[in-house]
Amino acid sequence: MRYKKITLHTLRLSVLTMWIHSGAGVSETEVFNGGTYELTAQSYAEGIEARNQAQVNNKPGQALSLSSGGTEKTAVKASGEGTSVMLQGTENQKITVNTEADGDAYGLWAIENATLTLKHMDITLKGANDTAVAVQTEGKVDIGSSTLSGTENQFYGLWATGKNTEVTGHQLKITSQGADSRAVSSYSAQLTLKDSTVSINGKNAWGIVTYESGRVAGHHLDIKAGGQGAKDISANNNSTVDIQNSTLSSIGDNARGIIAFNSARVTGHHLEIRAEGQGARAIDANQNSTVDIQDSTLSSIGDNAIGIIAFNSAKVTGHHLAIMAEGQGASAIYPTHNSTIHLHDSHIQTLATLSAIFASDEDATDTTVSITGGSLHAAGDLILSAGGKTNLVFSRVVISPPGSGHAIHFTGTGGEVDLTLNQTALSGNIVAEGENKARVTLDSGSTWSFKENATVTALTHAGKVVFDPLMTARRLLASRQTITRAMPGKSCFTPAWKATIRRRIN
Repeated sequence: MRYKKITLHTLRLSVLTMWIHSGAGVSETEVFNGGTYELTAQSYAEGIEARNQAQVNNKPGQALSLSSGGTEKTAVKASGEGTSVMLQGTENQKITVNTEADGDAYGLWAIENATLTLKHMDITLKGANDTAVAVQTEGKVDIGSSTLSGTENQFYGLWATGKNTEVTGHQLKITSQGADSRAVSSYSAQLTLKDSTVSINGKNAWGIVTYESGRVAGHHLDIKAGGQGAKDISANNNSTVDIQNSTLSSIGDNARGIIAFNSARVTGHHLEIRAEGQGARAIDANQNSTVDIQDSTLSSIGDNAIGIIAFNSAKVTGHHLAIMAEGQGASAIYPTHNSTIHLHDSHIQTLATLSAIFASDEDATDTTVSITGGSLHAAGDLILSAGGKTNLVFSRVVISPPGSGHAIHFTGTGGEVDLTLNQTALSGNIVAEGENKARVTLDSGSTWSFKENATVTALTHAGKVVFDPLMTARRLLASRQTITRAMPGKSCFTPAWKATIRRRIN
């Protein structure tokens, strides 16, 4: 459906381009063909068009309103290299741009190397599938101190396509109440957005979306997306997105803070990401995509919510993060397929008893998660395996005893967890029975302590394995367990273990 939309949109733009060159369909629109012009009228209900190196600007201090009532359904159009339109209102007297209610219209449109310079604009879209600012084929747009708003479905705020197309927006306020709307879209184009707010509500409403090697940079943004399937940022098809010093909030079932597909790359620094709703995810990385987030907070709230999830060879890295997952069935980290997740000096917690810091399923073919520094605090399980194979490496991590008592909890069959501890203390039970497998490796600076019978497939350690001594002698006799006093390099275990104990030779 998404690609159908792209095709129809491109077709419509191509048809309009042919109309321009043929000279047809422009009789109702004020045309400026070469030369320099100043807009003297206060209202252009049929819109204006500048072409053939025309230079057009508004009269300073005079009220100005433009509408898309012409045949071409565009309020302001600029085409051709050397053509430019400069419209600058003031804080108290903004230039107004409106589209008609019949839909498929444009507020402002720059194509074929034309330039638009816009300031203090009030752009209102009244129809479905309307676009506030459209830029293509190497057009250039700079827009600042302006509002872009609409209430109908398929609202498009800033829409740019083309490898050498450039859009710069600053101090913008973009709002929409329609389903399937997009505040900012880049198809191969370069788009920079600064000091701006986005509030977009409706089913499948998205804040920023990129395709086809599009490039988006954002600084000091406040993005709010609401509705089922809402997304703050969606990066696709080798595109790149870099967001700095910004707040991302998505609310609704299956909401996403950041989602990346098809070799896209997303980087972020000093972000506050909050995804709320059933199945919500703060970061969702797919299909060879790369996500790198630093010095940020991530919150996922709702039943089955996930902080970070990675699929299909995706890679997620994080430094100095605070990650929180709240809700029944929630998990902070969810690696699957053959994805990798590396987190450094980060603090991760879950708040519900039926939850896990790390969760995996049968699709985890050979995932890898490494945690270096930081802390883990699980209100439920530390590690939950419903199948598949997961490799976990904890180095110098402070781990609180899990609220459920489970260090590794197997809920399915055929799950495999390889856990390596480096200078890390682990507390909690591990029971790998049936076809489930748990392999635990401890270096000389690590310990593993537990209170109940433990069953592991392999234990390789040069550290300390401790059976909690608080269990009474009567309980020990009743369960026929034997205990060996914990000493460095020695193990405490029960005969019930189905384990291979191997001492590391130093």
